[in-house]
Amino acid sequence: MEIKSEIKKSNIVILLLGGIGCAIISSFLIYSSMKQEYPQIVGLILGILFGTFGLFSIHSIWRMNKYYCDDKKLVIKTIFNTHKKTIYLNNITHYNE
Repeated sequence: MEIKSEIKKSNIVILLLGGIGCAIISSFLIYSSMKQEYPQIVGLILGILFGTFGLFSIHSIWRMNKYYCDDKKLVIKTIFNTHKKTIYLNNITHYNE
């Protein structure tokens, strides 16, 4: 018997839309603050913050885990089915529920 975890698609959609939206806002803020005669520091700082948040949102999609458990082992994979770690159940000494 094998048990698989499911990832909510709504979480992926929210993170993806948030990441793309923040990247668009970031590029608009940075572009508008640099095109004037004197650079606007507030727009530049806000653009960097929005850009960082957008990159963090998109990066967190890659960090999501899928778990597969059978009789002998627990396999942890990324959302793109890249193998991360294998834990054999006979090596587990204790766990919390």
